[in-house]
Amino acid sequence: MTSVADESTVDMDRKKEDADEDNGPPTNKGKTRPVNKNKRKAAAEEARKEKAKKSKAAAEQSKKQREWEKLLTDIQKKKDGLAECEANILELDDDLRETLVHRSKVLGKDRFLNKYYWFEHNGMPFGGVPNSSTAEYGYANGRIWVQGPDKYELQPNLEEPALSQDQQRFGITVPERKEKEEGETHLSSSSEWGCYDDPKDINDLIAWLEERGQREKHLKKELLLFKDDILTYMNKMRSHISARKEKTVDGDEASETEEKPRVSTRNKSSLAAGKDTNKQRCLVWTNSMMRDEYGHVHHDEYEPPRKAKSKAKAPAKANAKSRGRR
Repeated sequence: MTSVADESTVDMDRKKEDADEDNGPPTNKGKTRPVNKNKRKAAAEEARKEKAKKSKAAAEQSKKQREWEKLLTDIQKKKDGLAECEANILELDDDLRETLVHRSKVLGKDRFLNKYYWFEHNGMPFGGVPNSSTAEYGYANGRIWVQGPDKYELQPNLEEPALSQDQQRFGITVPERKEKEEGETHLSSSSEWGCYDDPKDINDLIAWLEERGQREKHLKKELLLFKDDILTYMNKMRSHISARKEKTVDGDEASETEEKPRVSTRNKSSLAAGKDTNKQRCLVWTNSMMRDEYGHVHHDEYEPPRKAKSKAKAPAKANAKSRGRR
């Protein structure tokens, strides 16, 4: 037996189902076209944004490339300017070296306090003054000169306690090592001199110097800095001397005769000095520039020109005498 409430409920459910069937499933026929249009628009916008992003990245890359190239150009300009400055410094250093005539600059000292000189190092061009009386030789000195140690510098190493300390630490004293390494060319004081005139000896000297000590490190640096010039003019000097020796052996005395310097004839001592210049080759040099400019050199006796008495003073003296008589 069915109650009235149950029947009403069933009727309501049937009505609801009928209403659902009448409505049917929802259709999207009106919305299909706008959705596709929005998709195409979104894709186009995305492509535009991507293109703009790539264009911006390319512009930034191009800007960075231009900045990098500008930086490289500036660096190259700085390098060129630096090279020009270094060249100017070297030229000015050469000018200073050639005009530094007030003293002979020491190249350095070795372990035994011997002093090394290259006299072309200052006061002249490497090949000598171009308009000097010996410019035809092609060199100025062509040697490395070595002066013995000063006694006040070396003496502390020759006395106690330095001798005992060196013997204990190194097994040899400074005098023993000096005698062993220098051999026949032993220099004992600053009044003794030696020289290097063979390019092979220069290479041996550089190899002998140690870089652990400050003195020899500085000397080696100077020798290496001017090594090419030293060897060049040393070879010119040796070639010149060899050519002179060959002429002497061949008996060609006429070709060996060199131009005599102009010597003042004011006194007999000057004439005697002029005769002695042919005995030694080094005495052929003369200060021709001073002779051309002043008419004499330093060692010639110089007589200043006499001043002529002015005629204006004579009447003045006469008037003074006449006033005195009055």
